[in-house]
Amino acid sequence: MGWRWNPGTPPGVLRSLARDPDRFVRRGVAVNPGTPSGVLRSLACDPDESVRRVTVLNPNVPLGILESMANDPDVTVRCGVAVNPGTPPGTLYSLARDPSISVRRWVAKNPSVPPDLLEGLLRDDPRVAKTAADNPNLPSATRAMWQLATQGTIGYR
Repeated sequence: MGWRWNPGTPPGVLRSLARDPDRFVRRGVAVNPGTPSGVLRSLACDPDESVRRVTVLNPNVPLGILESMANDPDVTVRCGVAVNPGTPPGTLYSLARDPSISVRRWVAKNPSVPPDLLEGLLRDDPRVAKTAADNPNLPSATRAMWQLATQGTIGYR
């Protein structure tokens, strides 16, 4: 299964493997950085949530897929969208209002999250706020003020 990570795997082979009945094979296609965008679009609609979850983590997944998958019924798929550095800011703002704390924590971990969104997440559930405070995109002055304000209340170290 060396083809999984080999971006040189021929597109025709990846197209064929994307239709394999075995979800593990389809997941391998989804993570391959050489998988054509049309195949990724198809995998984003896979009935198996584990295939959709790894599809949104592909570094070359088209923005349109990330935007649409932000509404996936499976929370783990939305978490994958939330942490993908290529997710558009507007989608991150929407995911920051997701009912799932897990999704909001992954937004706070995203290396591309805008600083003002991180500042808003500091007012979220303490677990989300702690994750936002640890993101290097948060301005250092804001982090210092948050640390002082929460010292002794949520076990910040």
